[in-house]
Amino acid sequence: FDELTADLVEATIEPTRNQKVIERAKDLELEPHFPEVLSVSLGAVAVTPLNMTQAYTAFANGGMVSKARFILSVKNFWNETIYESQPDLRDAISPQNAYVMSYLLKEVVNAGTATKAKVLGRPVAGKTGTSNDWKDAWFIGFTPHLVTGMYVGYDQPRTMGRSGTGGSMALPIFVEYAKSAFQAYPPDDFEVPDGISFANVDQTSGHLVGEWNGRWFNSIRAWKVER
Repeated sequence: FDELTADLVEATIEPTRNQKVIERAKDLELEPHFPEVLSVSLGAVAVTPLNMTQAYTAFANGGMVSKARFILSVKNFWNETIYESQPDLRDAISPQNAYVMSYLLKEVVNAGTATKAKVLGRPVAGKTGTSNDWKDAWFIGFTPHLVTGMYVGYDQPRTMGRSGTGGSMALPIFVEYAKSAFQAYPPDDFEVPDGISFANVDQTSGHLVGEWNGRWFNSIRAWKVER
């Protein structure tokens, strides 16, 4: 900033930055048209719950988007498989990018708006969401094995009231579902890919700290993507 006052902050945002947001959305196979306006990075475009949940598979799956499959297999009267669909995977983002997103979204469960999911007792990442006037509430939660989207709202959009938030309405449904669904999968954490390193960083100074510097309570765990 050239000038910063208590009343006014002036900043120049490069148009190319907005284009990168749109490009990343398309990399994740989000389907709607994304206009080149700055508010698009804040969620100004409506996306279906199915499409958004599909995009989150890239974070859980090392950077690969997995297309939704509505029919996994078909068996005949004698329990013989006569049709079986195969996973449709495509590289969308780097494994390092996917891991960093999963790492960040685990903090939503550990210390953010989705702490109710801590009762599951395993690594879970996710994001709560609430639209204007509490008309839509959702939670997308995932582990390395399963991605699930929960949506709550009326067929004809109208407010659900101030309690109609993702953390209050969609998240509890996810938790009850996951208590049963997660039993089919091991409690694995997200695998750290090559090119990710960790360090302890002092929150005040931003400098690296050792095992003990007299201010350990003020340190956080941070990661770095090696290029």
